[in-house]
Amino acid sequence: MEIIKILGDLPGLKNLPDYNNPNKWSEASAIASIFQVAIAAAGLVAVAFIVINAIQMSTSNGNPEKVKKARNGIIYAVIGLIIVITAEAIILFVSGNVKAS
Repeated sequence: MEIIKILGDLPGLKNLPDYNNPNKWSEASAIASIFQVAIAAAGLVAVAFIVINAIQMSTSNGNPEKVKKARNGIIYAVIGLIIVITAEAIILFVSGNVKAS
């Protein structure tokens, strides 16, 4: 469970359950933790794709084909990032409503 301790130190992942103490976690908190890690990973991948495509665009030497390919890659990565942020908002909304019930 060392990975849980490492992930628990990352910003935004403070609500990871303590798997060493079964009285402090539930299946819902475990699922929420999995979603938090998946969303963080997807966000990092999207940012990495933006950086990679920006480098490709800047090193294209004006080749219109390479510029178009890199621009499309940036657009797709931004769309993916928007989807990830929207998914996080939906999860927070739903989990807030479930806890309120």
